[in-house]
Amino acid sequence: MTVMKKLSIAIFLFSFLQQANAQTREPSAEHKKLSAIVGRWTIQGMEDRFLEVCEMYQGGYFLVCNTELKTKSGGLKKGVSIMGYSTEGKHITYYHYGSSGESQTLRGTFDDAGNLSFEGEELIKDKLTKTRVTMVKSGENYNFKEETSVDNGPWAISTEFVYVKAK
Repeated sequence: MTVMKKLSIAIFLFSFLQQANAQTREPSAEHKKLSAIVGRWTIQGMEDRFLEVCEMYQGGYFLVCNTELKTKSGGLKKGVSIMGYSTEGKHITYYHYGSSGESQTLRGTFDDAGNLSFEGEELIKDKLTKTRVTMVKSGENYNFKEETSVDNGPWAISTEFVYVKAK
């Protein structure tokens, strides 16, 4: 084994152990708020076609949601979303990746009632597209609304539904 390879392995192990030691702290109260979304979810009226399963990632810092949507044409779309809380930035981070090649990054917050709001922006076809999402708690469900603004134009609702606990 060459000296460079031994050095690379030593650096990797040192970095891994440092990260392991840093992760022994307890998740904050803000991290724990993400557990409200743990479980099986569907969309009202699409119970036979949509399922999202959300679990806290080991350690309690990140929520990972896996989604399946059966399309009307018989196909299957899948996605994964990851949410965490940035103690430094005081916001939720949301990342989504879909089987059709789409991705989305948003920043958000919780309010005292457990509602979530997210915002983000990206270039789509050379146009600045801003997105805002609200998830308003209604019992154990959430009223979900996504709005978009293209090139600083007016906000328009792009989707709205009730996100319900699956039985």
